[in-house]
Amino acid sequence: ITLYTHARLFGCVDGTVYFQNTLTDEAMEIEAVDTLVLSLGHKPLDDLETSLHKEGIDSWSIGDCVAVRTAEEAVYEGLITGNSI
Repeated sequence: ITLYTHARLFGCVDGTVYFQNTLTDEAMEIEAVDTLVLSLGHKPLDDLETSLHKEGIDSWSIGDCVAVRTAEEAVYEGLITGNSI
């Protein structure tokens, strides 16, 4: 398995996948690809928090359900939230 980061999908044809590097804008061409897995989405999902509040259950939100961010930021938010409870 090869992992590529900072790559925006541009297209794919007959086992060749085309990306654009999001940092340098350079074209990336990867040949002989069997499977392409994309990790997409930059939108917080807070459905659980909404449901808990409707039921009157106390909850605290951290991490990606508040705003998409790094794992380190979510851990820090967890530490701050835990200390405040």
